[in-house]
Amino acid sequence: MFALNRLTASAFHVFRYRSAPAIQSFWHGFTSTSSNYDDDKKQWRREYNARYYLENRERLREAKSKQYHKNIEKSRQKNNDYLDKMEKEDPERLERRVRQIREILASKYRDPEWRQRELIRRKQQYRDNHAYKQRLAIGNWLVRRCPDPGAFTWKTHTPIVYPEVVRHTCASCKIRRRRRRLWWRRNSTDPEKQTDSQDKDQTNPANPELFDCHGCYTKDMSDMGRLMPVGHEKHVFGIGMKSPTP
Repeated sequence: MFALNRLTASAFHVFRYRSAPAIQSFWHGFTSTSSNYDDDKKQWRREYNARYYLENRERLREAKSKQYHKNIEKSRQKNNDYLDKMEKEDPERLERRVRQIREILASKYRDPEWRQRELIRRKQQYRDNHAYKQRLAIGNWLVRRCPDPGAFTWKTHTPIVYPEVVRHTCASCKIRRRRRRLWWRRNSTDPEKQTDSQDKDQTNPANPELFDCHGCYTKDMSDMGRLMPVGHEKHVFGIGMKSPTP
């Protein structure tokens, strides 16, 4: 019995030794075939997605835009949280993303057809939309022709004109770190409203003041009395009209 067991064990070892290369070759071929199949499948999926996007680009953009504007505040807050997380975990990736967005915008402005369409659209809007014209006029007056905006008495906001562009997060539209020279600082001193904002003054990170961009501040142009300083509620900007004085 002992001899039979030794013979069986010896035969097993011989079989394992001689069959090992064949088994290894079979297993290598199986795994390589499976790996090649996965790579081919991934490549096919990438090509399919690229073709689908090119064929349905406009429809996908329209659907994405509708979904974004369906709940714009939630979408912007989600985007801000994503960018804040990226800035904390991988600042270089955020910088690459910002650079890519700037390059896309720059390529648009370099396109003569797009610039011509945009020029026609803005001229028509300036001609037909009185509120839009007044909005631009208020901004131009403060930035170019008003030496001291703080000399006026403002109601809800105080205009801050920086010598260079400064980044803030608008407390109304929640667009993150917009680059502007003209910002409207809220006059509210309510501690609850102050702590609701995540904006920090770029020149002083410890300053929790709330800022609105010019577009949000002048969104309701029907109430010029609220927008203009005290004593100039009925002022109308236009050619031949004098600028307000303190």
